Amino acid sequence: MPGGRNLHQISRIMALLNDLIHKAAAKKAIFLDLDNTLYSYEPCHQAGLKAAFQYYRRSVEGISWRNFLSRYHAARHVIHKMLRRQAASHSRLLYFQALLEARFGRTQCQHTLKLESIYWNAFLRRMKLFPWVRPFLRHCKGQGQKVLLVTNLTLDIQLRKIHRLGLNGLIDFLVTSEEAGLEKPHSAIFKLALRKAKCSSRKVLAVGDDPRSDRMPSADFFQV
Repeated sequence: MPGGRNLHQISRIMALLNDLIHKAAAKKAIFLDLDNTLYSYEPCHQAGLKAAFQYYRRSVEGISWRNFLSRYHAARHVIHKMLRRQAASHSRLLYFQALLEARFGRTQCQHTLKLESIYWNAFLRRMKLFPWVRPFLRHCKGQGQKVLLVTNLTLDIQLRKIHRLGLNGLIDFLVTSEEAGLEKPHSAIFKLALRKAKCSSRKVLAVGDDPRSDRMPSADFFQV
């Protein structure tokens, strides 16, 4: 029954919210991951890729979806290998530049810019905040706790995501791997976040979907 499923979903959300609030008690700061923690990443990524593919097939060359994905992943692998542990290793602009250069033997300025723009516009349109996020952040603000987003990727797109999700007034600081110079789980990004929060790691609750990158030394961790 749809009503039964809805009640079950609401019950799960409330249980998660209560667990988070309990875990956050007595903490001075909350360090939240962004991607796949506050919203579901994969549907947004797929929407971006499909929109970019439609442009590529229409304006660059008529290839299959499978062929496009193969070229995209090959370009992504090249960039990841070249820029390991740096924020730019996630740059869709670099991925599409590499994809087009591998195919045509030269930089395709207009198509590179267009593909990146189309990808992110479709990605952002698909984003939807998880139901527990806003109540939890409002609770933290009411308790006087600092709320920081600590995230891998570049500042520009993460700011756009925050704006799209309507979180502007609910966070105190954004800390990106671009600003810190190295990606999570490297200590550099967490040290920068601690300086902004002005507290020790023992007074922090870190919240994320991936313990391998979102967990920080000496801080409590909550996996969502």
